[in-house]
Amino acid sequence: MLGQILGLRGVKCLLRSTVGGVLLLAAGCGRGSGTTSNTDPAQTTAPPLIGATTAALAPTTAPASRQPRGKVDEAVLKRATLVLNDLTPGFAEDPPSADEEKSASGVCGNPTVSSRVPYASLVVVRFSKGTVGPLLQERLASFQDVATAQKYVATVRTDATCQTFRREAEEFKLAPLNVGSLGEETVAYRISGRAAIDVAYVRLGSVVVQVIQAGLVTDSDITLAAVTKATQKAMAIP
Repeated sequence: MLGQILGLRGVKCLLRSTVGGVLLLAAGCGRGSGTTSNTDPAQTTAPPLIGATTAALAPTTAPASRQPRGKVDEAVLKRATLVLNDLTPGFAEDPPSADEEKSASGVCGNPTVSSRVPYASLVVVRFSKGTVGPLLQERLASFQDVATAQKYVATVRTDATCQTFRREAEEFKLAPLNVGSLGEETVAYRISGRAAIDVAYVRLGSVVVQVIQAGLVTDSDITLAAVTKATQKAMAIP
């Protein structure tokens, strides 16, 4: 029943503003001020980890080979993004529209990360499956230098510190999501409300891979496979 009510259009509304470390209520989805419930780790129990058994919101590092140190042209980024053949059967290309980021807001009541730490270049690809999702989106961004990319990921991590927050009349929960240790830094979390949204970031030098899966429910295996493949392809960027 929920699938019939929300449908793929509703899921797209949620995914539309889950970009650049942001969540919910882009143009056409409704707007409203949000409230955040922040918790003191010393006074509360940490939320359960989704996926495996190691924390994913804490920095995770892994040895990396060649990695870009500065801005990468969009044409080069485009060649390193996911394509249909990289995904499980059933997905179709579903390009985002030009106005996708105009009315987005940040997680936990924060402004968008990209509004504070701008990209030097960005390529976005998106895919959908069935009539109610999931939707899968990759955002491959480069920054002017490694330090700026590090600042971007640090801001993502700092922003995603609440356990619950509200947009209009709906409450959303945020919990760590384990996708393993990829690249030089990995941050991942799941947002749950009317739909579920997995968000994963991997930094490779001055490049940041962001993979988002949104649907009535999300499958962490799909997120893990997509972010792993996207990282492997991004590691080939000169």
